Amino acid sequence: MKKIVISSIGANVSAAIARSLKVHNKDIWIAGFDLNPFSYGKMYIDEFFISPPYKEKDKYVNFVLELCVKVNADVFIPVTENEIQIFMCYRQDFRHCKLLLLDDKVLDICLSKLKTQLFLHEHGIYDIPTGRFPETYPSSFPVIIKKDRGNGSHDMFFAYSKKELESLQGKLDESYIWQAMIGTDEEEITMPIFASKNGEIRCFPMKRRLGLEGMSIRVEPVHDLLLEKIGEQIAREIGLQGCLDVQLRKDNGLYYIFEINPRISSSIGFRSLMGFQDAYWWIQDVLGEKPDDYRMEEKKLVGIKTLNEIIFDAEGNVLYGGN
Repeated sequence: MKKIVISSIGANVSAAIARSLKVHNKDIWIAGFDLNPFSYGKMYIDEFFISPPYKEKDKYVNFVLELCVKVNADVFIPVTENEIQIFMCYRQDFRHCKLLLLDDKVLDICLSKLKTQLFLHEHGIYDIPTGRFPETYPSSFPVIIKKDRGNGSHDMFFAYSKKELESLQGKLDESYIWQAMIGTDEEEITMPIFASKNGEIRCFPMKRRLGLEGMSIRVEPVHDLLLEKIGEQIAREIGLQGCLDVQLRKDNGLYYIFEINPRISSSIGFRSLMGFQDAYWWIQDVLGEKPDDYRMEEKKLVGIKTLNEIIFDAEGNVLYGGN
């Protein structure tokens, strides 16, 4: 039995990780924690704990370390980028279990959207014109403006002209970057990549449609050797061991990468149902096991996000709902 601890179990991605692990693997026991006792992910775990906020760093780190010892965890999965940045500095403290975290080189590149584009450009992979305020300004439009670090659609702006960009000046500082807007929403691709310690690389590109607070609400696997070659090149050049997620747009027959997220992404709920078990493979790999065999299905598949309801009692125990 593999004992896993997952952070922020109330977050959609954490719940999706827990669900994918429990549904497909009988040898998994999961503890999850969150600030909120009414956390969605409680549906899919075996034991729940209330945690301190991650912003109280010392208290939060001690809580996680003590919890991992208490439940005799084999693996701890920090899920959000804020948590990942905290535990980068505490690798040596995880003596009793494995920390499911990419190495510092990968995190340093991928946690910065600007460094990601510089990495892509250096290795001849299609990058997107990108710059940091106030060092550089775009010479053509439209552009998307977002935080260099961070994920999701928070603090994001669009400028379709120089005049629109100038109207945003009071809101922008050096924490923001601009990026040329390439392609359309209909041509957006998310591509999870898993690379094992022995160098095996697996990719699962999916065309996606976004909604529901930036989550994928419809996905279709894409069978394209060019995408797989891009994924394999990124994994080799960056020295990947574990999982990350590449986000691309197709424009005039070419694929342009606009972000690489150095973590397990929320589309795991879709891809695990289609056989791509990257979170479980990563766990197997860090525990010294051979990742299960995998072969991508060639038939056309479509995934749709649905909504469901969960009923808790006053103490936060799940009574009904979910699946």
